[in-house]
Amino acid sequence: MTAPDLPTPADVRTIAAAMAHRYGGSAALRDSEALAQTLLRPHLRRHPDLLSVTASLMEGFELHRPFAQGNHRVMLATADVFLRLHRHRFTVPQEQLGGEMVRMLRANAFDHARVDTWLRTVAGPEGVA
Repeated sequence: MTAPDLPTPADVRTIAAAMAHRYGGSAALRDSEALAQTLLRPHLRRHPDLLSVTASLMEGFELHRPFAQGNHRVMLATADVFLRLHRHRFTVPQEQLGGEMVRMLRANAFDHARVDTWLRTVAGPEGVA
């Protein structure tokens, strides 16, 4: 699959500002090149489907951490928006998503293969339970 339209740096900065406003903290960009690398990551490999692209995008956030604070919140919110724009969605409550993601991060288990496998249990096309 060719990588679908991905969020732009401006899109992600808007998401970061919304997350900072809602949850507190800063939306300050730590490194604009790190944000560019994060958004480039899905283009570095071929993907069989949208969930694989999303896994690469999320992996990029963890590897590059472009923001001074809130990278994990911004990662999850960006993934949510990206999936919705492509008629997919998370299928479990936000609290469960956050908890499972934090467990993977703490276990140093946040590589593309594991994130892709996990996404297949918590996300899918709209209208499919």
